[in-house]
Amino acid sequence: HDTNLVQKATGHWLPAKADPLRRVRAWEATAQVVEAQRRSLEKEGKPTFIIGGHYGVSGALSFYIPEAREDPKYNPLVYYQSSDVPKNQFFFWPSYTNRLGDNAIYARRIKADEAAPQRLLDEFESVTNLGLTNIHYRGRVFRTIQMFECRGVKAHEPSVK
Repeated sequence: HDTNLVQKATGHWLPAKADPLRRVRAWEATAQVVEAQRRSLEKEGKPTFIIGGHYGVSGALSFYIPEAREDPKYNPLVYYQSSDVPKNQFFFWPSYTNRLGDNAIYARRIKADEAAPQRLLDEFESVTNLGLTNIHYRGRVFRTIQMFECRGVKAHEPSVK
């Protein structure tokens, strides 16, 4: 089941797109890139957390960033993007919307540079696109992530329906 054996047999790595283990590889490298960006923003002096644009991203970052595992129930470091309706299990966890004034790094898997989600723009005083970052595993690009610096959580006003 180890697709890395293809390299030993043929002398060539299996292309990332053909690797059936692509979804589970390179998350540690992804977490290192996102955590480095978080620490850089935190140097501005405000507490800084991470928001994942997909529950899989939030889960993987929660696992691979040691600080995120310290007290996830009462003091989370990683969140899923807020929502007014349940989309996944993270809806029932604490939300970052009560962290008024704090900063965040928003990270999502993506193939092309896109604008920040409108909800993110509504929740923060400013949002800066940091562009795309390729995440490598053994010399191959395994995923591309897009990150945004989000400064100053604003007071949350739930939408009325």
